[in-house]
Amino acid sequence: MLKGTQLKIDNKKKEQMKEIISLWGIQSVQEIEKIWESDVYTFVLPDGNKAVIKRICEANDENIRRHRFCHEVVRHLNAHNIPITVPISNAEDNTLVTHDGQLYIIIPYIQHERNKDSTDPVVLRRRLFNIGNSLALMHKALAEFPSENINEYVWQAPLSEEMINYRSQQLLGCLEGEELVRIESVLAALVPEMNKAFYGLPEQLIHRDCHYANILLHDDRVAAFIDNDHFSIGPRILDLGYFLNSLMKFHPEGFLEPEEWIDAVKPFLQGYCSQITLSRLETEALHYAIVSIPMQFVGWCYETGRNELGRSMLSAMEWMYEHIAELRSCVMDSIRSGEHDLDNEIIELGLDVRSALEYSKEDRIEEWVHKYCTTGKWANHGLSKGLKLIKRWWNGPLEIDILSLVRKVGPEQDRSYQVTKEYWDNRISMMSGSFKDLLSIPPLIAEYVEGELKLADGNTRCGTMEYLGWNKCWVIIWYNSEKDFIEHSKFLKQSGILS
Repeated sequence: MLKGTQLKIDNKKKEQMKEIISLWGIQSVQEIEKIWESDVYTFVLPDGNKAVIKRICEANDENIRRHRFCHEVVRHLNAHNIPITVPISNAEDNTLVTHDGQLYIIIPYIQHERNKDSTDPVVLRRRLFNIGNSLALMHKALAEFPSENINEYVWQAPLSEEMINYRSQQLLGCLEGEELVRIESVLAALVPEMNKAFYGLPEQLIHRDCHYANILLHDDRVAAFIDNDHFSIGPRILDLGYFLNSLMKFHPEGFLEPEEWIDAVKPFLQGYCSQITLSRLETEALHYAIVSIPMQFVGWCYETGRNELGRSMLSAMEWMYEHIAELRSCVMDSIRSGEHDLDNEIIELGLDVRSALEYSKEDRIEEWVHKYCTTGKWANHGLSKGLKLIKRWWNGPLEIDILSLVRKVGPEQDRSYQVTKEYWDNRISMMSGSFKDLLSIPPLIAEYVEGELKLADGNTRCGTMEYLGWNKCWVIIWYNSEKDFIEHSKFLKQSGILS
């Protein structure tokens, strides 16, 4: 059943829903319609706008705490311009309401098209590219969510050896006869390779329920991510695998035959990689992550009485295993082509050093900075917003010694944002392959603070240039006072850096 499809609802249920909606202080609602098998309803507000009310789960302390956390994440994503449904608060500023021991939320209704309305391959490719692009932007925003005490509220969704071994044994425990023998052989080949590929994958906050039916589209672009109550800590490639699985006909919402599905992988990953560079580990593990999704669900389906769905998931896993080489090749080609297209996009959009130098000649470098911060793979909307808060003064782009810069990010203990050495090395290794020369990449952006140039954007690019042995780099510098600007400009002129 598609979300948005009207189902039958009797008058008694309508009155019950009106009672629950009134807990938000909303009266005189009209046109209550059920749109999902579980308790999900649309209704018309007194002002004529539509909204959605949804029963989430049992109202206990753990669920309330977790869903409040999820709503904090949603507000964070909304502040980062991610299209997402933000729950409506009642008079007490609560987004969660309890009724008869159940939790409910109300969210705005988002105008959208049915995802499967078009069978046009051109339209589908465009939609998939845009979804990949939007999911990458979501991942970037989720990575910036404050991590303090996050493990107290969030689920864990690892691709760990312990989890893979548990799910594979759970799966086998539900099978018998020839089917058991056949699947034992498949898992004997898959599980060791999965465990090797997933070891050391970087983890962050992810959506964890990012299937096609949970993404609303309008004009082939993402209008909203919905059902945002599964946020978890896990590898971001888990979200990629989950979405791609939801397109195949074996999934309840899937609609593509397996041969068509392989063709759908490329535009989605190209869209994603237009915003995010996957690490070497992530790239090598992605095809296994895709196969792991149905494997993880088969046992759960059988144990919860969803036998038909379990058999369907099993068929998906077997098909992917039989075509594992083709799937890996498709994934690798998609990521490479996405990165190649990105190199051209940097130049075409005017995000390279040459373009920044042209803007500087016209005294428009601040305009270039905001263009860069809101466009392309390295978009940094937060930096753009922060820079606009007060007047700034600017120099650059200038070619300076890399050693004169202060990186805020890295594996070293003295960095403001310390990352693991393995994660840093993987990022540097992946990025280094696309660095051709100084002029073809975006200049770094640094803040002048008490005589130091502290990088605000481009920390990984700086680390990559260090790794490549480059001694110089192009930098745009901003100042928070005219006094700092005048004094440092004088020093740059005396050093021969600024003409």
